[in-house]
Amino acid sequence: MPLAPIRIASADLAAIRAQARAAMPLEACGLLIGTEDDRVSRLEPASNVAAEPARRFEVDPRALLALHRRLRGTPERLIGHWHSHPQGQAVPSACDREMVSDPDMAWLIVAAPDGPVRAWRPTDDGFAEIPILEVP
Repeated sequence: MPLAPIRIASADLAAIRAQARAAMPLEACGLLIGTEDDRVSRLEPASNVAAEPARRFEVDPRALLALHRRLRGTPERLIGHWHSHPQGQAVPSACDREMVSDPDMAWLIVAAPDGPVRAWRPTDDGFAEIPILEVP
């Protein structure tokens, strides 16, 4: 059975690409806020606090906790995150596989500086690519 697509505005994809380009040569990251139908309603900025930000990303845990608090009781929820691969492709790396903690989260990966953005969802044996539907 195919995995459901993630829906995201073209402007949000452009913003992700711009933030990834601006962070070069480091990995950039951010959070995807959305609704039950996996539609991204907005992007939430996040700092990359990884010990080796040129090779991996880690969303600031304090920002993540604060976001969960702000979303409590609202129709929005955290549906995923995005990060860049400044020196690689828009596919999950071995480091990415080690970081999976929630199989329901979408992973958008951008190959910076000007590569594609591709979406993934964790599976039992790695990641499966999911379609990106650009919406108004």
